[in-house]
Amino acid sequence: MTDQHVDAAFRKVAWRIMPFLMLCYLLALVDRTNIGFAKLTFMKDLRFNEAAYGFGAGIFYLGYLALEIPSNLMMERIGLRKTLLRIMVLWGACTVGLAFMNSSTSFVALRFLLGAAEAGFFPGVILYLTYWVPGRRRAWFTALLMSCPAIAGIVSGVVAGSIMHATDGAFGLRGWQWLFIAEGLPTILLGFAAFFYLSDRPKDAKWLTGEERAVIVREVETDHAARKHVSHTSFLAAMKDVRFLMLLVACFALYSSTSTNVFWGATVLRDAGVKTVLEIGYLLIIPNAVGLLVQLGVARSSDRRQERQWHAAACILVAALGWLIMPSVSSSAPLALLALTLSIGGTTAAFAPFFALPPSYLLGSAAPAGIAVVTTVGSLAGFVMPLVIGRFTQGSGDLAIGQYSVGGLLVLGGLLVILSRPRQTVAA
Repeated sequence: MTDQHVDAAFRKVAWRIMPFLMLCYLLALVDRTNIGFAKLTFMKDLRFNEAAYGFGAGIFYLGYLALEIPSNLMMERIGLRKTLLRIMVLWGACTVGLAFMNSSTSFVALRFLLGAAEAGFFPGVILYLTYWVPGRRRAWFTALLMSCPAIAGIVSGVVAGSIMHATDGAFGLRGWQWLFIAEGLPTILLGFAAFFYLSDRPKDAKWLTGEERAVIVREVETDHAARKHVSHTSFLAAMKDVRFLMLLVACFALYSSTSTNVFWGATVLRDAGVKTVLEIGYLLIIPNAVGLLVQLGVARSSDRRQERQWHAAACILVAALGWLIMPSVSSSAPLALLALTLSIGGTTAAFAPFFALPPSYLLGSAAPAGIAVVTTVGSLAGFVMPLVIGRFTQGSGDLAIGQYSVGGLLVLGGLLVILSRPRQTVAA
């Protein structure tokens, strides 16, 4: 089979599985982060303070943390179709349940259950891509998946603001309640669709020709064989590799930036003088659109040059700059938006080359647990940072200490990504 035929086979895979996986991930992001907008009104309705909100926002990641590794190990055995059916139906139900919370206790419980339900989704999809795509092509596939946070940032604010504005008071429910209902029900339906639409492995894909199945399996197996001298087939060996441990710290920094942007990005603009929820939603399109465009360009460059570390590190350091200048521009809406654009854009662009790195260190039985550990560390950041920033904000009255903390973590993360460069590389 010629190179053109091989390229055509992988394009067929991309068109078949990536739009569906992206839609699933988009709903995951929307359902876990819509409290950032609902917060603007339910805080008053339910009489929450910033510390209570930060704890409830972050405890999602504690539930995620508890079940992420077991879920990924189970996915390796039962396949992605059954995994998504279980995960998406449960997390959709928890999202709808948030519409009926009436205290900080029910808020915390439902957020924890939402995280536990969604646990394993993202590492499961990353692992799933290793079954279908060799490493040299994977940054582009990963970039398509990781464009979802930016897409969610572009559409979720406008959608959330519109839903909350249009439905407030309908049938005796507040706008934030309708937001959770309207964004939870589609997830349940898509979970059932995943079971029938996806194929667990290339050999199971009846939508591929026999020749296409054979070439995809051959390319993936050849890639695995070529990486044996730089990758670990033992999970314990990977955990003793200082390069892999550096990536875990960098992942903590990246997710610290992501969670802080999600849970306080709207608050940054409100504090800078933007008045309405709808205006905030429209303004947040800008940093997320920039992040999406830069991310796709970075991923193309990373695949073309077969280089991951410097691409990821440069984007992480740009995000760090955004966080470090944010406190000094907090009173100016245009400058605050610029700082958010640097932080959101840099973080978003970093994910594609960054998440092409962990699979390069992991093969065989090490892959499911190792990939899950990376995203588990990210989940830990998602739990810790909202809690810490909520406490800082409650105590000091502003976000500055938290913003400097995230910026410092990103500087450290960017340097560690550079230092994690393998001693050997696999020829393309």
